[in-house]
Amino acid sequence: MYEVIISKTFKKKYDKLPQKIKEIAKKILIKLQYELLGEQLKGDLKGIYSIHFDRNHYRILYTKDKNSIKIILLHIGKRTNSFYGTYKKNN
Repeated sequence: MYEVIISKTFKKKYDKLPQKIKEIAKKILIKLQYELLGEQLKGDLKGIYSIHFDRNHYRILYTKDKNSIKIILLHIGKRTNSFYGTYKKNN
């Protein structure tokens, strides 16, 4: 079982989501405690995983600590052309 750590950025973005999306995300985060989900990104975002949900309109970004069983939630939000760029800019 993975320990899920929520970053400040993730919490801030999560709190602004519509209630319906929060409920879907919460179910995904519960599953994430037991298994890695989504796809590993490439290029500048290598080592980060992306989970697509709600008919591919939203994303959750996370990383797995290589030396432990910790997952760190990095970013959540609506998929736009600038979603990944916004994450890179803020980190």
